[in-house]
Amino acid sequence: MFFVRLKPAFRRLSVRLTLWHSLLFMSSALVLLVLTYFLLRNRARATEHYVIESRTNQYVSEYNRAGLDGVRHLATLRRGRAQQAFFVRVGDAQNRTVFLRHAEDWAEFRPEELEDQPLPEPGARTWKARPSADGTQLMYASERLPDGGVLQVGKSNEELIELLADYRRSSLLVLLIFVPASFAGGAFVTSRMLRPVQHLTRVTREIVETNRLDARVPSAGSGDELDALVQIFNKMIGRIEALVCGMRDSIDNVAHDLRTPLTRLRHKAQAIIELDHQAAPEPRCAGYRAAVDALADCVEEADRVSTILDTLMDIAEAEAGLAKLEIASLPLAALIADAADAYDEFAQERGITIIREIPDEIRVNGDSTGLFRAFANLIDNAIKYTPRGGTVRLAAEQTGQVVEVQVEDTGIGISPGDLPRIWERLFRGDRSRSERGLGLGLSFVRAIVETHGGTVAVESQPGAGTCVRLTLPAATRVSASGERSLVDQRG
Repeated sequence: MFFVRLKPAFRRLSVRLTLWHSLLFMSSALVLLVLTYFLLRNRARATEHYVIESRTNQYVSEYNRAGLDGVRHLATLRRGRAQQAFFVRVGDAQNRTVFLRHAEDWAEFRPEELEDQPLPEPGARTWKARPSADGTQLMYASERLPDGGVLQVGKSNEELIELLADYRRSSLLVLLIFVPASFAGGAFVTSRMLRPVQHLTRVTREIVETNRLDARVPSAGSGDELDALVQIFNKMIGRIEALVCGMRDSIDNVAHDLRTPLTRLRHKAQAIIELDHQAAPEPRCAGYRAAVDALADCVEEADRVSTILDTLMDIAEAEAGLAKLEIASLPLAALIADAADAYDEFAQERGITIIREIPDEIRVNGDSTGLFRAFANLIDNAIKYTPRGGTVRLAAEQTGQVVEVQVEDTGIGISPGDLPRIWERLFRGDRSRSERGLGLGLSFVRAIVETHGGTVAVESQPGAGTCVRLTLPAATRVSASGERSLVDQRG
């Protein structure tokens, strides 16, 4: 469970870089400490070997000068292992012990067993080690004396063991200090390295959420790769801003240029029709009536073209991020109820039952006008393509910080060939051509939902109905205590 909770944290680049930096630092420190340990151990062993050899040469010289008495006298200059006295043993030609310096100090090494060891060859010096029960060793050198006896000089490695133990304890303490220091250093270095990326992320999020194309990432002026990335990003945003501004102006100009003649055409046609209605009734020729009917059709088609133009512009603005949305916390049940109420009479005329299954506590962040039009489009489509006696189900549920809205009907469905193209502007499938429509409803729905940061998907089977699923961000609410809390925490 602990690692499951940490898994999202490991997905962050800053956390991974900090961990990699810390692991690299700790691994380097550990390798250095281990290498130093072995170098220290080998150096200490070489030093002990050199000291023992020097002391052996001294005792051999004293024995050659004054015999066994000289060795006894030299051995009495230091007493006990506490004063760093050396192990000294002299054996006769049969390797029987004739002198053993302070036998009680070396009892754990069983020096009496040395009498059973073979004598070294004349003129040769041998090195051996005798272990004890407590893990220490007696390192000693053996050399054959001129009279056939043997001189053995050695030293316990307990000082070396204690030195290495102190080093291990000190190394462990250093590692314990370095662990938090390595994480702190890794976090600091990572923060400094990722600062341009963090600025880039912040500005990008600001552009996505607020459509502010004038935002720019501050440049550090360091001239490194990240600084070059920041400068290229700022140039790209500048070009996008210029293109979007030009597109906005073009859309405004096109809308004005198209709306003006359409409006004039409609007004003139409507004025002639009204004059005809106001005139005294008198017989009209067939050509005159046909002209009046044609003008009526012109008014209707002008209204239709104007509606298409307005909807296309709304879709274009939404997809380009130019739509002016007033984001607020909205009660989803009331918003969908308003959209459904607008189609109650239409549904009753067609014998369609609208079922609402939306909890009152669910709220979403969105623009009320845009979402109302999106829900209205979906409800209108569901009613139009559902046979008499069918049902349209409106449902919603919240999972975490996401609200899913379902508009499901028992209508004619969508053919598999048409399903991938239903989001295209002005596209109408063969099954939908029997109903009046512009072919822009689903395109508008997807543009509005994606502008709100949501998604839209459709599931449909011919003859089995259609289900449209929308996801929208859940809203926050203010509790009685005045503290803000996520609605989705209600579960």
